[in-house]
Amino acid sequence: MQTQNKQKEMEARIAIIDRIGREIARPNADDVDIKARFPIETANALREAGAFIWPIPVEFGGLGVDSFELAKQCAVLGQYDASAAAALAMHHTQILSAVHHANGNAALQDYMRRVAKENRIIASVTSEVGPGGNMRNSQCAVERQGDRYTLTKKATTVSYGSYADDLMITARKDSTAAAGDQVLVIAERGNFELKDKGVWDTLGMRGTCSEPATVVAHGDAWQVMEVPFADIATYTMVPTSHIFWAACWYGVATDAVNKSRELL
Repeated sequence: MQTQNKQKEMEARIAIIDRIGREIARPNADDVDIKARFPIETANALREAGAFIWPIPVEFGGLGVDSFELAKQCAVLGQYDASAAAALAMHHTQILSAVHHANGNAALQDYMRRVAKENRIIASVTSEVGPGGNMRNSQCAVERQGDRYTLTKKATTVSYGSYADDLMITARKDSTAAAGDQVLVIAERGNFELKDKGVWDTLGMRGTCSEPATVVAHGDAWQVMEVPFADIATYTMVPTSHIFWAACWYGVATDAVNKSRELL
């Protein structure tokens, strides 16, 4: 009975994503692509449905939805708007990057509760001018001043950064650390600024609005996550992001096949 209930709950959530895709994402997808603008209508609908907090554990205010279902959600949304699906995939990846490494960290757990309560959307800042696309190397470094931190990073892409509530940023753990000795840093809304923003005018994924920018952030010391980024990347960020992105591409391909069939 419990398994049947969980299956029904999953199907209900998938149906919500499908409805949002069909009624909101698809009608706006052409305009999103033509103007290279963020699919704000879809993001607002996902927020209203509570989809951004679904991966957060129940004890922190979410639903504890697993990666299997999250991938299905990305695939379903990908049939209607690839950019919206990619943004959802990236947000889910950031959530899990915090959730999976919050054990014993009361401050990080409290942060997850705030994210759930306020239904925040989180973006990542892992790329940087200099390392040549290598996410596992950083030039910028965290500067600590007592119980506070500051950070400035010249990012090559900040996907939907102008629309995110919070950012998760990679950096060297301090100014003396090697390029690969990294941490993941949380910058909450009101505590970061995107300066010198560039242009995102690409052939595809135009609605992710992944323009380059200089990120200037500050916050409390606890927002510099204790777990080395090497572990977060290996065990969570890299595998989940690729699973979710692959699900997005599967959704795009599914839609292409369905449209082709209509012409036969």
